[in-house]
Amino acid sequence: MVQAFFSIDIVTGTKFKYTETETVWKDAFEFFFYGSEAMLLGRNILDGYDQHHFLFWKSLGDCIVFRSSCLDSTTFSRRVQTFQTFLHRFSRVLKKSFNLEVKSCIWYVDESINLTLKLGKREDYIGPDMDVGFRLSSVTRARRCLMAMDSVVLLSESDIADQFEFLHLGWRKLKGIKSETNYPIFQVQSRLDFWDSSLVEEYRGSKGESGRGVLSPKDAKELILQYKDNLDFNPKTL
Repeated sequence: MVQAFFSIDIVTGTKFKYTETETVWKDAFEFFFYGSEAMLLGRNILDGYDQHHFLFWKSLGDCIVFRSSCLDSTTFSRRVQTFQTFLHRFSRVLKKSFNLEVKSCIWYVDESINLTLKLGKREDYIGPDMDVGFRLSSVTRARRCLMAMDSVVLLSESDIADQFEFLHLGWRKLKGIKSETNYPIFQVQSRLDFWDSSLVEEYRGSKGESGRGVLSPKDAKELILQYKDNLDFNPKTL
């Protein structure tokens, strides 16, 4: 079993607080925190989603992070589908109501190589997988849902991997990660509910430098394994 993490963050949240009235920014942030939790955890989402498998984990600044226990790659893939459907719909409401954009990131923690702590009533996680997740969260952009490379591999091994588009966006150095060699940046999008179909079309059929483009699950996994097995493999950054 792995613990999967799903973050959602307001883009330019600090600027919004300083440029809008106190009433407006407070209303927006209350909706972001309360509304996202209510929608994902099932009080307002359409019937049929497995939203009860998500738990609120913590808030960090303008970011909220949910956690989900996943037994295997297919369970993880189903959670990603559910989260991305929620993300698409919630982001449209936030954009229409407050003209705010969100960004997102997905990663998982292998409890055998990370530290799990009981802090009060909440489990906390410390280790290399969490470091990667938070580093990716810091570099993602509006309307992007980045995924850590180990999560991409796990999803590529799923029975429903063909229900996703694997977008390799390029490479980027992440502070302290993998000796700060360029890390593979992936956005994996569920075909059930595209958040940004233009991004898929931009990368489809144009496999560029260092493997950028829309890849098959097999090719995405092979690219990541090549990177993990050879630290001298250090292509140009984004």
